[in-house]
Amino acid sequence: MSRPRSWSNSPRPNAGQRLSLSTPRPPDILPLCSLHDHTGQPVAVLIDEYDKPILDALEVPDIARANRDFLRGLYAVIKDCDAHVRFTFITG
Repeated sequence: MSRPRSWSNSPRPNAGQRLSLSTPRPPDILPLCSLHDHTGQPVAVLIDEYDKPILDALEVPDIARANRDFLRGLYAVIKDCDAHVRFTFITG
């Protein structure tokens, strides 16, 4: 079984950049359900600075809203996979 890459090893979006599905991110962040099925263990989800993509783009409201909507979708995926998640820890 290969070990997931750390977020710190992945390129990060620039401040104020609109997030999208093409934004570089660890390939193993989704889908959570598959990770649980593959390992047999429920997934622990840790999200640090959840609000940074929004705060970094406050001067460009369209980008801040787009980032908010992207994050809303990400959190919806986590919630939909609740049966596969042991716990979620989100900090700002």
